[in-house]
Amino acid sequence: MSFSFGGSSITPALTLVVWLWLLPALVHGDAINAWIVDALEFPHVVMHDDAAGKIFYSLCNSSSAPIFPADESAAFDLKFPPLNGTGVAGFGYTDTTHGITAQFFYQTDDGGIVDASFYCDSATGKYTPSDKQWVVSTGVEGLPAIRQPSSIEALPMGASAGQRIYFRDADNQPAVLGYHPDFEKWQFDGYVLQTNLSSYSGSIGAAILDTQNVTLALAVGNDIGISRLGESDWILTGLPVPIFADPQDGSEDVVRMTNETDPGNFTLWLNQTDSQDWSLDAFDSSAVNLGVAFSARGTLSVFYIGDNGVLHQINQTDRADDSWNRAEQQGPERWPVADVDNANFGMAQDFSNDKIWIYYMSGESMTQIYQSSSGVWELAVALARSSNDTSQDTANGGSNPTDGGEGSSRNEGMARGVRIGVGIGISLGVLALGGIIGTLSWYCRRRTARNNIAELPGSIRGARSPAHPTENQWGASRDQQRYPVEKHGDELFELPLQGQRHEMENTQLSELPDDVVYEMPGDTFLRPQT
Repeated sequence: MSFSFGGSSITPALTLVVWLWLLPALVHGDAINAWIVDALEFPHVVMHDDAAGKIFYSLCNSSSAPIFPADESAAFDLKFPPLNGTGVAGFGYTDTTHGITAQFFYQTDDGGIVDASFYCDSATGKYTPSDKQWVVSTGVEGLPAIRQPSSIEALPMGASAGQRIYFRDADNQPAVLGYHPDFEKWQFDGYVLQTNLSSYSGSIGAAILDTQNVTLALAVGNDIGISRLGESDWILTGLPVPIFADPQDGSEDVVRMTNETDPGNFTLWLNQTDSQDWSLDAFDSSAVNLGVAFSARGTLSVFYIGDNGVLHQINQTDRADDSWNRAEQQGPERWPVADVDNANFGMAQDFSNDKIWIYYMSGESMTQIYQSSSGVWELAVALARSSNDTSQDTANGGSNPTDGGEGSSRNEGMARGVRIGVGIGISLGVLALGGIIGTLSWYCRRRTARNNIAELPGSIRGARSPAHPTENQWGASRDQQRYPVEKHGDELFELPLQGQRHEMENTQLSELPDDVVYEMPGDTFLRPQT
């Protein structure tokens, strides 16, 4: 098979060579996650690298900002190969027997969800091989087909309630897989929302305040959907446009959209009349990735990287009336431009101290964005790749994370330069392709008697694009108490099924603070007359 150009033929091999040459400027999508570990001053960072088929991690003995080698020297030894494009989510804790422990979830290459736990060797900063790896989605009664690949978020809910994994089904509907200690098994806990979201991003942002107030962020239309766990169901609101369920029977009344709302009888309705007086900047609902964080006051923030490569923050300004607004941009010194638009990022938080860490690729380096206290953002830092690299450069340039001036200016120029360089690289690639094709055209005309196609020699390699708690320790955030609990026996997916559970049973999880005002399904709202 060949393609005609200027009277000559171009083979797919040549096309592949040029495409792979341009690939580093075009490919993104590696999943990034981060979590707090009490024994470490800074968060732990993991990234699934699609090209390598590995999950890389930051060294688990770092005493300062994470050291992130981003190569096989710091990659988990996985029993189940990761699915290309899989999400990764987890948490860390200090086990009384094994020390620092990483527990995370991802999709294996057949689409199942894996729960893996690894223990840190504090002498080397590496995680030792582990046999604590299970496919926990196998044999779960009622579990729908899981999207391949799916975004994955995970939250520890406390000793009595276990853990929850949030994922997308084959129709892109957000759903819950939960581990329940009372039953010592994983169960399908039902849907967060049942409606047609097939044309929107599959990203899920998730956060929990203590062991209550579970909140998810989803792309819904051109809105950010905020879904909160109520007493027995998920209640959906929208930013900046309120979202309701519109009945299909001709009724003028609209109701709250919940996970129990029947998509056959209701459709999503965005109430433009009551929209808040701001809009989402550079928001691409088909590709956006979302993150959620709580403040010490219990208010929420939603983060995303826009289709301009810039980080954006939306803040809840009042819990009582659920009003929100856009946060002030911090500039490229503190929020550097991501290497790609709509980039994936990882986020960790210490909400009691209003600390937030965000990690994404900028200037071809894993970069740390850090809020040290409410509304105070420090200069971004490009993570070191080895312990011998004692400098902590400000992102894309500079020499000191607390020094502004020249480093900040250099950072801004480099951030822009990276993005301009991508465009130039693509343009030069196109010109080079034309030159190669022209040369081959001339060469082919000289060899028409042989009717052969010239191909580049050599092999082609694609360019690299940038579980459970143990028996005596539960994974939890820095602000959650840890409890001893006995969990392991048989492999979880072989435990006998005890019936399908469609919602979380521990009502403690669904208690909201007394000052939160919300409406339960069944309350009706008169549609504004237009």
